[in-house]
Amino acid sequence: MEFDLNEFLESPSLATLTVSKIKKADWIDLATKYNVPYKSSYSKDEIKKSVVTKLILGKTLPPEAHRLIHDGEGDSALIALKKLEIEEAERKERKLHDRENMN
Repeated sequence: MEFDLNEFLESPSLATLTVSKIKKADWIDLATKYNVPYKSSYSKDEIKKSVVTKLILGKTLPPEAHRLIHDGEGDSALIALKKLEIEEAERKERKLHDRENMN
């Protein structure tokens, strides 16, 4: 089944990501829509890992979606999730700090 970006955006689901044939361009489109930073030099798997991680952290996808990015190296996907979670918390803290300094 071909991936349909608009369908996924209307109703994001783990099932859609599991059964669809998703190309690198599709992962780039998802990264763009969900504001996930990436470089065009990244591999499809690197972009996929970033997008899925962001969607899990944002509660768009359930935690078991990490199986989509599990790369056979034990808990590396969970470690990546934790790193992104920490980075997100740090960004929010900096934003709050910046706002406080403006007042």
